[in-house]
Amino acid sequence: MDDEQLLTAVAEILWPDLRDLACREHGHAPGHVCLSVSGRAGLGNLVETLSGRYGEPFAGFDRLPPLPLSGQVDWRYAWPFSNRWVAFGRTGQGEGAGPALMIALRSTPVAEQLPAEASWLEQLVAVTGWVPRTAGQVDWAAVESRLGTPLPSDYKATREGGSR
Repeated sequence: MDDEQLLTAVAEILWPDLRDLACREHGHAPGHVCLSVSGRAGLGNLVETLSGRYGEPFAGFDRLPPLPLSGQVDWRYAWPFSNRWVAFGRTGQGEGAGPALMIALRSTPVAEQLPAEASWLEQLVAVTGWVPRTAGQVDWAAVESRLGTPLPSDYKATREGGSR
């Protein structure tokens, strides 16, 4: 499967999210679909393309969600999309290593399951799986002075990736 076919397959599984996720790999439990990725170099382009389509990924061991096959695959990136994850990683080690791409079910909390004191921004982050980008410190006084108007605190919180 070339890159374009792979990206089309990912999109078809993600949207609409009505398709059952039943992996065709022998011995794999339901709830995910493994997709074939060629082992050639340039996999960074695939990660970059997925990031361009699905946003900033969760990356790093401490930020990744629990994913199927975690004992068999070293997951490196995961993108939330509706009730699904797109996960990318590597199987095996040495010459037997290869890229792995999977679509898996994602549980999303509903507003009633979140703490009552959660701000709307914290609720938005929890429900969407949004990963804020750290844009550095913003001098809001200077920005508001340049614009000639104060900005809402919730807008500033979304730009800072935090809560009010």
